[in-house]
Amino acid sequence: MTYSVAVGNGGAGSGGNNSLPVKINNIPVTEAEADANTFVTEFDGETGTHETGVGGGQTDLNLVVSQFGNVPGAIDGGRNISATSGQYFMPTADALFDFFSNPSGMTVIKQCSHLTTKGYLGYLQLRNGLSQSVGQIFGEDFSRTVLTHLDPVTMDTAESLIGICDPELPLDNIFWHITSFDFINNVGFAGLAIKDTLPTALSDFLGPCVFFNARKVFNESSVVIDSNNSAIFGIKSGGTSALYKCRSLSLSKISYIEGVNNG
Repeated sequence: MTYSVAVGNGGAGSGGNNSLPVKINNIPVTEAEADANTFVTEFDGETGTHETGVGGGQTDLNLVVSQFGNVPGAIDGGRNISATSGQYFMPTADALFDFFSNPSGMTVIKQCSHLTTKGYLGYLQLRNGLSQSVGQIFGEDFSRTVLTHLDPVTMDTAESLIGICDPELPLDNIFWHITSFDFINNVGFAGLAIKDTLPTALSDFLGPCVFFNARKVFNESSVVIDSNNSAIFGIKSGGTSALYKCRSLSLSKISYIEGVNNG
């Protein structure tokens, strides 16, 4: 199915200034489905152990998603992140760079469940260019901010893309946070959905989803991962993590939301 969305400096329907058709691509979300373009890890390890995924062209240490803070072992389909003990998961900077520097685009899909407190699902800080601009990707509050873009000189918030995700997520439901970048058609997307399986329609998402100018957030040709402040699940410093269960992580060189016939 093709959707017509407004993509500009703000979210769809709230200040976007370019209307174009987009489509949803299927991205692997299990290790059995992982392929040359998509890395997947399922969180099924024991207490204090790292996770090892497959696919995405990654090898050796870049297949490892490291845990910090003695994260408990898997139960009921995932591993619980604590809101108070500094627990988090993080892939290698080289693996993240391989996906975020892909010139055509990329996607991050986080499958979670059992949310019991609000807070950060993760906080991945990207720096790019000589001016050290910063894109705070995945620094989301569950009810408000999905993505912010900071001014490259002052580091003040120059642009805040807001996705309202109320009502709050039900306690036991599986939910998905998806962020994708289509650099060819300049379409960025961030959305949160409650669904047992990977969302396949925009109507699956808690609204509104956020559509943004992908290249305004960062330039993939010069991205640097700030490993000192980043965690893809949980939060390393400077905020409070939500309390929830990590189920799977997908990093893909395919854009989940892709522009169509953008000429």
